[in-house]
Amino acid sequence: MSDYITKETFEQMEKRIDDKFEHLSDKIDDLSKIMENNMKLMESNVKYQISEMKNIQFKWFIGTMIAIAGVAGKVFGLYWSFISFLIHSKE
Repeated sequence: MSDYITKETFEQMEKRIDDKFEHLSDKIDDLSKIMENNMKLMESNVKYQISEMKNIQFKWFIGTMIAIAGVAGKVFGLYWSFISFLIHSKE
């Protein structure tokens, strides 16, 4: 076996390499489009997460206010006067 390659083999290899380089530029162009799409998806995902965080924060605020009102009502005896008011108003 010879250490040299034939002209035909060289041309085939050259053609394959050229084809790969042509496809490489197409892939690079596709990559920029894919990155743009991914960035748009990430942006919409971040916006969704922010809106979810706002909803959760609002729920925590409402829950905390109810808990504080409950403790304040228990401390100042507002529950018993309110319950007695309801009971006596039905009579």
